[in-house]
Amino acid sequence: MPELIQGKIFANRYKLIEKLGIGGFSEVWKVEDTKAGNIVVALKIFSPNKGLDSKGLSLFSKEYSLVFNLNNPNLLIPKHFDEVDGSPYLVMQYCKNGSVYEKDKPFTENEVAKFMLHASSALEYLHS
Repeated sequence: MPELIQGKIFANRYKLIEKLGIGGFSEVWKVEDTKAGNIVVALKIFSPNKGLDSKGLSLFSKEYSLVFNLNNPNLLIPKHFDEVDGSPYLVMQYCKNGSVYEKDKPFTENEVAKFMLHASSALEYLHS
């Protein structure tokens, strides 16, 4: 697995622009897709520098197929799935406003109501 460094090319296609977040199992990067006119997308790379075994890759692939055909404006759906050296990755729409977790001031009552409406709509869609 190549080291994930700003400016490097990942998977012979994605130029790593900025690390957006890191978790226990993945890193999310803002990238430019050099084979698609340098459009900016988000890349979620699972098990960076660790890789998954064939069972883990199979499970990841099955989970991707479950969400592929979902269509709801309140869900961030992956657009593409692949793997490099045992590390699967997802290509997703880049959200320039970031995550709700990054909001630096308290929500207003109206913002909470709007957020709850969108979240409940997505949950209803998923459970239908």
